[in-house]
Amino acid sequence: MHRPVYLEIPESLSIRDETKIKHMSQMVALTGLDTHKFNAALEGISAIHSALSKDIRYDNMLPWTPGMLDKWITVVSSNRYFATGTTAKQAHLIPFDTSVDPSGVLAAVNERYQHTTDNHVGYFERELKENGVYKCVACQWVVNYLTR
Repeated sequence: MHRPVYLEIPESLSIRDETKIKHMSQMVALTGLDTHKFNAALEGISAIHSALSKDIRYDNMLPWTPGMLDKWITVVSSNRYFATGTTAKQAHLIPFDTSVDPSGVLAAVNERYQHTTDNHVGYFERELKENGVYKCVACQWVVNYLTR
């Protein structure tokens, strides 16, 4: 069974939305609903962050804090739609998939903002095959345009 992934993007963007455009991102929040294994994973993430922070300058690494969804602790991951500056100039540019941007709203953004392979996100789910083996398959996209 394929469950849709919902994306929310504005119906249109203007140059006045410069800050919004730069920081537009996709994100996912995972929760273990306070299970022992998930809490152990949170401790592991914290330990990895602590170990890495010893070798990375403090101003090059963000602090790690778990997110919250209602009363549940989450692990949040996000990725921006666009790259700018040197990062964008040195990266391989790719078009937006029509399932992500069916009306071309994101593709029409100022050329200062580039969608690169680093900005591309794939969504997958685990599916049990008839032979009892699990396989990762791409999820279906559903775009929800914001009307704010």
